Formats: sequence, C-alpha cells, structure tokens
Amino acid sequence: MAKGSRKSDLAVHGGTPVYRKPWRSGAFHFKEELAALEKLLSGPALPLARGRAVMAYREGLKKLYGLSYAVPTSSGSAAIHVALAAADIGAGDEVILSPLTDYGSIMGIFQLNAIPVFADVQPDGLLMDVEAMEAAITLGILLLVIISVSDSIAAANWVDGMPDVRVTALLALIAAAPLAARRLHWTAAYAIGIALGVVVVCW
Repeated sequence: MAKGSRKSDLAVHGGTPVYRKPWRSGAFHFKEELAALEKLLSGPALPLARGRAVMAYREGLKKLYGLSYAVPTSSGSAAIHVALAAADIGAGDEVILSPLTDYGSIMGIFQLNAIPVFADVQPDGLLMDVEAMEAAITLGILLLVIISVSDSIAAANWVDGMPDVRVTALLALIAAAPLAARRLHWTAAYAIGIALGVVVVCW
C-alpha cells in the first residue's frame, strides 16, 4: 500500500479502482492454436503418450535444445514428478524447494512419498536463498547423496565386489553425521557426499 494511503482507499473497500478496464477481452487462444487443435482432434483416435504430434514435439525439443533425449510431459507438475523419479527420489528422501511456488511443485514430491523441505526466498529477488538452502541440508540429504552415488556406480558395474547396501548405509551414516552438524555450504556438502560415495564403493 502506498505511503499515506488508508485501507479504505482500496477498491475492494469502496475506494477508486486503479485499473478500470477488463483485464482480458477477446479470444483466449490464437487462431493458430485452434487450427492445430482442430487438426489433431479431427484425425484418428489419440494414443495416450506416443502419438504423432507428441513424437514430433519431442523431436522438436531435442533439436531446439541440442539434446539426445527428451521426455515430453503433460504439465510442469508431471515434469517435476518424472525428473525426481529419474533421480531415484523415493520414500523418506528429502527434497529442498522454495515455499514460493505452485502446489504442483510439491505434489511431484508427495507422489514419490518423499519429504518437501522448504528453504526461504530472498526478500529482494524472491529466488531461493542460498543460506536458507544450506541450513536445510540435513543428515538425510547427505545420506541420500552418498548412497545414491554408491548405487549408481554399482549399477554401472564399474567396480567388482560392491559392499552390501546395509554396510554402505552404515558407513554413510557415520560419515554424514558430522558433516550435517557443520552446516556446510551445499556445494561442499554435495562434493563431499560424492567423494565419500566413491570411497565407500572402492574401499
């Protein structure tokens, strides 16, 4: 509210509206969008995920961003869900995110039975504050990094005779506990987690 203004000055309380014209008028969609939709719906039955339009969109994404692979999704919420699943996030894992977000960002975490951990935003830029993110790094997140690195190396068959996952978890717990207590910078914690994961594998 502007300096010197009163609550009663707000339009919702009977004050003069700042903007008098309708916020939106005319058609919501462009004619090109409507034409594309009509063409799509007038064709054969739509497959669930691998129709011609979806595959063409995927190829367009790969070409636009210079990627070898692309996975189109139906929404940003679905994209978060797929990305977290690809990162092997699962039950009990902690995912740091901004509280200033749509609920769809959180649903992808809940759908995997993971735990959202909120880190506050910067007051001037509204982006996630790095210091708040560092404070949100817990023992569970460090454990996740160490164990996931060990599991990834094991899955790639880079090292023969991988230790049992229970031994890996125990060693990760012993190594991660003091690191979590020190509240390291997130990049340092992640790097140490990767290094410890490699040590656990090769030891």
